[in-house]
Amino acid sequence: MATAIWYRRPTLADLQAMSHATAVEHLGIEVNANHVRGIREGWVHGTARPLHIGRTTQLWEIRVVDDAARLVCISRRTIGVMPREAIR
Repeated sequence: MATAIWYRRPTLADLQAMSHATAVEHLGIEVNANHVRGIREGWVHGTARPLHIGRTTQLWEIRVVDDAARLVCISRRTIGVMPREAIR
């Protein structure tokens, strides 16, 4: 299950970032994560919320909890925002 959590955290933040700015490319800059506990059964639930939405960067906090709402992982993701024409 830890592997599934690892892949899902950036995806939650990336999807949210895309909803805030659509005519740009989103580039992952950093992922910081602390795994608080493991789980052996059940589901994990993730919530991404913005800590900063700027012109060129976004900072997201992702909380992953188990079915009993106990913290499993806390993560931060920094995303760079660039106009599409600047990348090509």
